[in-house]
Amino acid sequence: MLEQLRTFWPAELHGRLFLVGGAVRDHLLNAPRNDADMVALVSTEVLVKLGFVRVDGVSTEPVWARTVAGVGRMEVRPLDPALPLEKELARRDFTVNAIAMRLDGTVIDPLGGAAALAQKRLTACTTHGFTDDPVRLFRAFRFECAGYAMDEGTQRLVTGREWEGALLRIPVERFSREMEKAFRLEKPRFFFDAMAKHNVGRGYFPELFRMAAVPAGPIEYHPEGDLLTHSLEVLERASALSPDPLARFGAFMHDIGKLLTEPAEYPKHHNHDKAGAPLAKKICARLRLPGDWGKTAAAASHLHQTAGLWPALRDTTKLRLAEKAARKGMERRLPVIVRADRGSFDEAQWAHAVNAATMTVQELGINPHIFEECKDDDWCKTACPMHKRGRKCPMPEAERPAFLIQRRVEKYRQLVVGAPRF
Repeated sequence: MLEQLRTFWPAELHGRLFLVGGAVRDHLLNAPRNDADMVALVSTEVLVKLGFVRVDGVSTEPVWARTVAGVGRMEVRPLDPALPLEKELARRDFTVNAIAMRLDGTVIDPLGGAAALAQKRLTACTTHGFTDDPVRLFRAFRFECAGYAMDEGTQRLVTGREWEGALLRIPVERFSREMEKAFRLEKPRFFFDAMAKHNVGRGYFPELFRMAAVPAGPIEYHPEGDLLTHSLEVLERASALSPDPLARFGAFMHDIGKLLTEPAEYPKHHNHDKAGAPLAKKICARLRLPGDWGKTAAAASHLHQTAGLWPALRDTTKLRLAEKAARKGMERRLPVIVRADRGSFDEAQWAHAVNAATMTVQELGINPHIFEECKDDDWCKTACPMHKRGRKCPMPEAERPAFLIQRRVEKYRQLVVGAPRF
């Protein structure tokens, strides 16, 4: 990246340019990086000439951005010429992000960020960093998902304070962006553990704070007790099974419908799978999450209960479930969610069911003539299922779903019987 940056920027500007933040962290950790955050002692006129476009945030300072070959997205914030670089770095959130690097590779580390990075220690740059920008709270929680730990001084800045009033002035998208990033890290459950521990984020995600008061289900099936503990444990198991953030999110949200159960019905939650789908959509819309996040959460709620009963399902139900999952883009995610929730799932049978459920008419061995105007030709007279029953094609539309599902069941059974056994 440094070589690409030296090539992109005019040589006379090299001494005024500094990489900061994640780009420096990843360089020091020898991790790959495909974007660059920079601060620069250059004018906005120069940035415009170099193809940068100003991007204004609702509650953040504007940056200048463009995509650069070999680097990816580059964001540049012009420095105040009257403000020394060291003071600029001290304005950042954590010392691991307050390290700068010149284009020649020289590291500038006035706050000891490199040592904190080596220890995976999260230290606030100032005592007022969280009050300056409360979203830094969620950034700290997100760092914990990657194995970092707040030191005692930083924890004291977080605990014992009321943050909701300040957070209400911050756009929900900034919270959601940190949450999305957390789902891509090793231990995303730590994000929600920290929210609950520090009582932060009720205004954004109130459902999270209601979960602990709701039983997960009958104690013989849910010895973990409450819904929050269950959802976090399922998320943790899903994270070990798959790096897919949407599969993990679906696992966390799969039982969200239990929040709608009347307390008189506890500890059972009848029809929570159906009730949870619209609630999941509502939550994701409020959090301004991308559309596929909402679809995944709703589908996880709606489908997981039936999928968890897989061994007891009739073959027609298995095929209809597989067809629904494929239509909702859940054919790979649903097995992860069920395994994380139930402990096991027959993924080999599931793969055959998805295969059969998504076959075309031709792949199912069905002559499309049966759905067309009768030609009264040789095929119609000798092979058409309608003619064999004394009726002419086309098959009535009302009869087609049952006919197709039966053919899919036959194909599914052929696939299962023909599968190698070990």
